[in-house]
Amino acid sequence: MIKSPNKMSAEQRMLDGNALANQADLMKDQTKSTNAVGNAVVGGLEKVGKAIVDKRQNEKEEVAQAKKDGQELATTVLDAGGGLGNNHYDAFSTAVKMLGEQNNQFELDGDKEGVAKNGTRMKELKVLTEQIKEFRLNVAKTFDTVSIDGKEMPNFTQNLSASDQNLFKAVMDPDTPVKIEDVDGKWVQSMQHEGKWYTKQELSDKLEDAKEDVVSINQVQKLRDVVMNQALSDVAVSSGDKKYGGFDYEANQLQVNKILKTANLVSLINDDMLGTASNFKQDMFEYPAINELTYKDIGLGTAPNPYDTDGDGRLSVEEAKKMSQEDKEKIIDALTNRDNDFFKEDVTRGLMSKYITNHLQKQYNNKAGYGNAFKEASQYSNASSEDILNQFTK
Repeated sequence: MIKSPNKMSAEQRMLDGNALANQADLMKDQTKSTNAVGNAVVGGLEKVGKAIVDKRQNEKEEVAQAKKDGQELATTVLDAGGGLGNNHYDAFSTAVKMLGEQNNQFELDGDKEGVAKNGTRMKELKVLTEQIKEFRLNVAKTFDTVSIDGKEMPNFTQNLSASDQNLFKAVMDPDTPVKIEDVDGKWVQSMQHEGKWYTKQELSDKLEDAKEDVVSINQVQKLRDVVMNQALSDVAVSSGDKKYGGFDYEANQLQVNKILKTANLVSLINDDMLGTASNFKQDMFEYPAINELTYKDIGLGTAPNPYDTDGDGRLSVEEAKKMSQEDKEKIIDALTNRDNDFFKEDVTRGLMSKYITNHLQKQYNNKAGYGNAFKEASQYSNASSEDILNQFTK
């Protein structure tokens, strides 16, 4: 898959720091008076513009540094085959010592069942060490462009913050505090990062969300190619005003839903899955299906609502244009951040399904050279659109 650099969304272009700074310069040229209010506006624009530019530059530098540090640690972990450092050795030693002391008491008491149970628990510790080594390798391979066995691995999804990259870097860092605990009869490994403890399972879940879903992205782009080829085929058998075929929205959306059912939604939110140098997150407010959302769903349901101009309780594209950048960011976060209280995976998946299907329809119509073609009997009349698509997406 060939990637293109991300283009800026309309909101980003509007609020770009350089644009604000340029606007300030323009106002200087246009405003000859020494009006205090005018000067304050110009000065405010300059400050806000500079602050945004500085903030973006700092964020870029932090992400770049986190990635660089992570890649260096990844090389070390890969070279060691995922081997554990002293932090893990100390944590496991504590657990082994506890089992040893228990075992001594069991033997003194003649408790054969207790001795056997501890033997099983010792084996479980050994299994856990292998699982941790495998997880560390998985993190290292994700930081690394190519894994140790030469196979391409999914890299991190776009827009992954420096904070999250530093979290995964801590997984590989031999100085990260680690502990092994007995929780309800099961061994649980945790690591501490920035004052918070994360279990291995929590980190595994976060890692899966953070990976670029190459498989699903390729499936979406393959489906797009199928649709465009179908458009060419339909044009070939059309004659004059008689247009055969047409885009079957329902059948194509069914195929999209099959892909989304097992896809990493976080990746498809942030990565360029359509090959348009953009993504779902950037295109959100330019997308008509946004009007299916209620203000209550996205945390803006408190009355009176200045944006709900028609009073229907639903967000529309036109209403979204009047929103403050702060409120837009709240909506984006509610629809794209799993940790947001208003995030609902089925709502986001439903919007994404229509986002992709609408894109496929647009590609079909552009390729065919006409709008919504009506369906007539054609050389494809004996096969449904779903059957045709299935031949290409198996």
